[in-house]
Amino acid sequence: MFFKGMITPFILLIAFSVSMLWLRRISMRGKIFKVRKLPAIDALDELVGRSAELGRPVHFSPGAKGLYSSDSAQTIAGLSVLTYLAKKCVQQGVDIIVTHKLPEMIPILSEIVKEAFVAENKLDQFKPNYNIRFVSGYAFTFELGIMGIFYREKIGANIMIGPYYAGTLMMAESAADVGAMQIGGTALVANLPFMMAACDYTLIGEEMFCAAAYLSNDPEQIGIIAGQDISRIIVVAIIIVGLLLSVLNITAFSELLRM
Repeated sequence: MFFKGMITPFILLIAFSVSMLWLRRISMRGKIFKVRKLPAIDALDELVGRSAELGRPVHFSPGAKGLYSSDSAQTIAGLSVLTYLAKKCVQQGVDIIVTHKLPEMIPILSEIVKEAFVAENKLDQFKPNYNIRFVSGYAFTFELGIMGIFYREKIGANIMIGPYYAGTLMMAESAADVGAMQIGGTALVANLPFMMAACDYTLIGEEMFCAAAYLSNDPEQIGIIAGQDISRIIVVAIIIVGLLLSVLNITAFSELLRM
């Protein structure tokens, strides 16, 4: 009785893990699964191109948290987008401004942007104090600092992908006020409506975590995503079967799930 209620979740955990590893393996062997279109990610090139035409910089921020929080997965998703965005900006000669509220994130952001300049043999154009900016570690002061950058620099594009909180709409509305196109993305449900209202494109929840695989077309990452989708299908199937059997007053299946 000690393990009652833990056996079924453990079996499902094993099944989900095996499905992800199996699909990852066959993906690395050459079977490339198709990832559906993500308009927000496809629009990155459009935003950079528009900023180049206007002669305005691009602003990017991976949210308000670091790599040691419950929202670190969102921050990492934002960093994967930054890697691609920085490369595109350097290629097209567009200034990129990356901001954050945590000092420990500045070296990471600086290295990502610096690598983009190195890859294009333009290291002499990298301006650490301009391209990478620590704004403030305090709530709302961080957002106000970014709003000031928007108005002073007259940004052409604003990309906010990561964990965002109460100041989301303040930043998005300020960017819209200066005529910047915007891409927003977060897994925090409470702030998604603000991004969807103010941004031109929005990554909703898990779309953020697909961004790295979508941009790189890496078979290993795509295989893992396919495995996660299979796991979701299994969970939905279990819910539907359980619901139908409950309606028919058949309790054997629900008892099995309680094991």
